[in-house]
Amino acid sequence: MKTIFNYLLTPLFILIILLPKNAVSQDNDALWGALAVGAAAAIAIEDNKEMLEAVASNYIFANHPEYDEFRLSTIGWGDGSKRISDKGMMRLYPFAVTELKNNIETKNRKLLLLFASPGWVNEYGVDYTKLSWEMWTDEEWNKLLCIFSNFNSPINMPIESNLVPVFKKAGSREYSSNEINTFEFDLESYFISNSKGSFYEYKRDENNSNESIQNLKFTKDGWKLKNKVIYPFYNLKGDDYLVTDYSESLRVFSNEDALGLFLIKEQAQMLVRFSIINKIHQFLNNQEQQ
Repeated sequence: MKTIFNYLLTPLFILIILLPKNAVSQDNDALWGALAVGAAAAIAIEDNKEMLEAVASNYIFANHPEYDEFRLSTIGWGDGSKRISDKGMMRLYPFAVTELKNNIETKNRKLLLLFASPGWVNEYGVDYTKLSWEMWTDEEWNKLLCIFSNFNSPINMPIESNLVPVFKKAGSREYSSNEINTFEFDLESYFISNSKGSFYEYKRDENNSNESIQNLKFTKDGWKLKNKVIYPFYNLKGDDYLVTDYSESLRVFSNEDALGLFLIKEQAQMLVRFSIINKIHQFLNNQEQQ
């Protein structure tokens, strides 16, 4: 595997070699121009999958000696954009860590989260003081999604013990806000706004059944079972926020089509697309990619 310095120095050396010798001697600006391009190549590390995996594997080597055989890969790379987080100054990079035994996958899976502050990579390499890491189990991850789901849905039946109460869309009729405010509806009815400005009605299914989140797909519309929403989420506008605590160091919030994380110590936020959240969920819960 190439080292960080290979990526930093190779473009720079090539540029210097290609520069005419008299240009270097006659005009120092040409050399500094080459240095500037080399710096740009260094900054591009954060968009380089192999380099990110090198940084993550270095962290595991140094901090998790219990992992002497494992598989490591970035999650969500190429999923519409290389930028996992699209809001805030801090960047988030999630990694899938799978323990191996005799080069065979086990069910021991972890989520490695890299939180990178601005300036973590520059023309000199990686500034490790600007990086923070967290290794999560599936229990910690599922807890996050349960907390998020409970405050991001009008359903007043919370998700407990990873069991999602099943709701169904009550017919195909849409309701206006005036209708909802004027008429008395069944107390077990819940109304979810849609892109047209009207509302859909959801009711508890007739069997009062529940589904484990380990078997469900996480989407911007809510939890889905076989492509049908069974636990709907709010349809938030771009300026709408819902927020609550996850831990002493982390708050979770909902904003438009993303799950938000706010690091209390760093006073920094980031939005993570639902498509990335679902890929992490599938990995940790040993689901087939959907």
